[in-house]
Amino acid sequence: MNVPKKIKIAGVEYSIKVENKELDKDRAYGIANYITSEILLSTKYNHRDRSELSVEQTFWHEALHAMLDVMQEDDLNNNEKFVNTLSSFIHQIVSDNFKLKTK
Repeated sequence: MNVPKKIKIAGVEYSIKVENKELDKDRAYGIANYITSEILLSTKYNHRDRSELSVEQTFWHEALHAMLDVMQEDDLNNNEKFVNTLSSFIHQIVSDNFKLKTK
């Protein structure tokens, strides 16, 4: 899985935690916590394993939420269609063209 352990977003270091269990909050795939600077990712959903590709996509989805929070773009941050689409593009560009530091 190509997900870093940490990422800096606007100078704030977010720790990335991959949980091998379902997240409690509204059956989410992932959660960006702007207070604790953490991104939580779940490898499970509906009692099933999620693919590595799906977890990677969720990482970019939650990172984009964190970026939009810094930008104070609340309308865009709450627009899941926008966040899903743009994070999918970001994931594809990074996956096809760059290698992330995962250590």
